Amino acid sequence: MKKTHILILLLLTVHCAALSGAAQSPKIGPRAAAQVANDTGSQTPAGVTITPAMKPEDQLRVRNLQYQKDKKLLELQNVVARYNELQASLLRDDQMIEEAVRASANTSGVDTSKYVFDLDSLTWNLRPASAATTTETAPNNNGRKKQ
Repeated sequence: MKKTHILILLLLTVHCAALSGAAQSPKIGPRAAAQVANDTGSQTPAGVTITPAMKPEDQLRVRNLQYQKDKKLLELQNVVARYNELQASLLRDDQMIEEAVRASANTSGVDTSKYVFDLDSLTWNLRPASAATTTETAPNNNGRKKQ
């Protein structure tokens, strides 16, 4: 079974157990709970606190929302894992392209210090001239050449 099916089954089992336990317990309203707390007074053991119970319909709604949230988190984890797989695959593809170009250069006898391979046109082109130029522009003279 898939993880999602197991998660759904587990959540439904917990939810059904909670509902059956709530259905078997006597239902008392907030006033009755407060009355029980006041009537017992000093007879209750220290540290025992009576808290109001949530309606089973509300519990079902909360469990359903929790299930929807968990389902979305699981889907998000799957998407992130797939994204990571694709990223790694892209890196491997880039490496394979570089290796193929290098192998082609070796078999064709192309000097890679003079030529660069253009992946768009699939041709060897001369490397651009060095980036150093003899004319420079000053930063604050509106693009005019230095004197």
